[in-house]
Amino acid sequence: MGREPAAQGIVELESLPAAISALERGVADDEAEFARLQLEAQERGEPVPQRQGISLRQRAWPLLELMRRSHAAGQDMVWGV
Repeated sequence: MGREPAAQGIVELESLPAAISALERGVADDEAEFARLQLEAQERGEPVPQRQGISLRQRAWPLLELMRRSHAAGQDMVWGV
């Protein structure tokens, strides 16, 4: 999303659409890369890799929901304050 991790922060209302799009692109890129790795392994006749742990899609979902709800409500997204 173009931000440094922080315990406190704000994403202003006018920045939410770009932040949502950036995070959605990151998730899509991660999914595409993993699919590519699986296909390559399959083509080589190797065991197809499986996701280990929690995926970016799973991690991003609560944040995306918070951003979408904040945007729909016309409010900045604020955390840790």
